[in-house]
Amino acid sequence: MNVSHTNDRLVDSIFALAQEKSLGVQEVLKAAENVIAQVVSKSRGGMITKVDINPSSGSIDVYNIKVLDQEQDTDLESDVVREIAKSVASMDLASLPAHKLSSELVASGDLASLLATRQLASEFRRLFSQEITLLEKEREYTSFFDREGTLIVAKVKRFERGNIILDLKISEGLLANTEIIPEEHFRIGQEIKCYIYKVQRNAKDYQILLSRKRNEFLELLFAESIPEINSKIFIKKIAREAGSRSKVAVISIDPEIDPIGSCIGKGGMRIKSITRELGNEKIDVIHWSDDKIELLINAIHPAEVVKAIIKSENDIELVIKDDCIHQAIGRSGQHARLARKLAECNLKLSSETEYKLEKERIASIAHEQFSQLNLSSEIITLFIENDITSLDVLKDVYPEELVEIDELNLSLEEVTNLISQAKNLYMQLYTKIAKEVGSSIDTSIDARIYLYDLKKLAENNILTNEDIANCNASTLVSILNRLHKDEAIEIINNFKNAINTEVQTN
Repeated sequence: MNVSHTNDRLVDSIFALAQEKSLGVQEVLKAAENVIAQVVSKSRGGMITKVDINPSSGSIDVYNIKVLDQEQDTDLESDVVREIAKSVASMDLASLPAHKLSSELVASGDLASLLATRQLASEFRRLFSQEITLLEKEREYTSFFDREGTLIVAKVKRFERGNIILDLKISEGLLANTEIIPEEHFRIGQEIKCYIYKVQRNAKDYQILLSRKRNEFLELLFAESIPEINSKIFIKKIAREAGSRSKVAVISIDPEIDPIGSCIGKGGMRIKSITRELGNEKIDVIHWSDDKIELLINAIHPAEVVKAIIKSENDIELVIKDDCIHQAIGRSGQHARLARKLAECNLKLSSETEYKLEKERIASIAHEQFSQLNLSSEIITLFIENDITSLDVLKDVYPEELVEIDELNLSLEEVTNLISQAKNLYMQLYTKIAKEVGSSIDTSIDARIYLYDLKKLAENNILTNEDIANCNASTLVSILNRLHKDEAIEIINNFKNAINTEVQTN
């Protein structure tokens, strides 16, 4: 047999396969060497084997690799050698600084002579096919990994347990049911546009994860339809309820360009092309502002805001004209929710009438409680103006803060005594109210549960710390309607944590 001719055919086949599969020649050559090494090693009792295929001459050389201990210069016969064999096969010699290698040429010839039996040849074909498949998968993974964070158009291939599998030509993409816009329906063969949000490996393969629900999908649709996006106009924030409504806050770095007008386009053409892609999802494009109040006002436009109350950096109340309050809140509170997401804060929207009535209610409670401390109407009014509206608040104020209130004219000693009296009176009232309604709720767990809330909570059979911990946030808001849902969630979590801490302590 002409060994050189046979090996030339092997090398030619490797070149042809690399071209056919769009793989690198060196990759395919390395795969062939590794597979031959595996098969020969198995046929020779597990000998550590390395194979070299010379692409120029076509020769195949098989070496027995020995790993020698550098200090004792003796053959190592242990499991360590088997682990090292992996590095030897890949010629990763740098990973073996404590050892030296010796190699012995044990065979040289063509593929047929090295794999002399039908069983060995069959094993080579099987393993080589697997290696080529892995190389193709790796190439596909690399190709799609580079496209992570971009849009792709693909056809629906099949449905699996509510998920959609898309045909990406050289692979498949997963559009999970949690990443589909609500109420969307597709058919086999339909082309749809998606956002590649992650390309990840798993045990045997890799996955291309797609979405139509994420904010990034909407952002990329804007960039695709509006040339100025990411050059002169930038999207600063998106708040989205996919399939229903989104609010997109934009800014222009060119004072001559109106960012909202550019995004909407002449006759609304630009924004309409985006909404059609999203199944007619409503999109509000608004001006971005670093000022939260201004951003919130923009988000609920055209509702007219008459007053803004900043309770803290992330707790804001907007007072809306009576005839605009429903417009500001939106259907099922959607405008308010999206505005809250945009500004990342707690937001309360009140009509002028609601705000006035709430102020009167707070003033009434303040006068009722503070009068028991023999405070004058003037001092009580000063307290209310400084958000000290009940014993719940006064008992936790630092004396130094109270002294700083203009026109209060009380010394540090006087305000210290006043706070002490407030604490004592609070405990007396707490004991009385708790006994009347049968409540054991510890209001010190969260200062947002006020003394007189005990009555309202008791009316709804919420009598213990555990009752609050197990309460639904929406239920708590409906009982204590001054709270936002986010606040209610925080309160519930604080009670859960307090209970857990108590259990661990005991």
